[in-house]
Amino acid sequence: NYDPVLEVRKVAAEVKRQTMDAFGVCPEIDIRDCSSSESNFTYVPHHLQYMLVELLKNSCKATVMKHRRHRPDSDSSNNNISE
Repeated sequence: NYDPVLEVRKVAAEVKRQTMDAFGVCPEIDIRDCSSSESNFTYVPHHLQYMLVELLKNSCKATVMKHRRHRPDSDSSNNNISE
C-alpha cells in the first residue's frame, strides 16, 4: 500500500538537507495530511517523487533568494507548502 503523505515527508526531509547544504538556510516545509484514511491513492511512486523533489527544491530556492534580496542580513525565512 502506497502512502503519499509518507513519501512527501521523506522528500521534504531530503530537499531540506539539500537546501541547507546549498544555502546554509532552509525555509520551513509544512506538510499537512488532508486525506481521509480510507482514500485510495494510485500513482507511480517514482514519478510522484520526482515531481515533489523539483517542486520543493524550486520553492525553497526561490524563497531563500527572495528573502536574501529583501533582507540580506536575515538568516531565516518561512515557506509553507501543503498538499
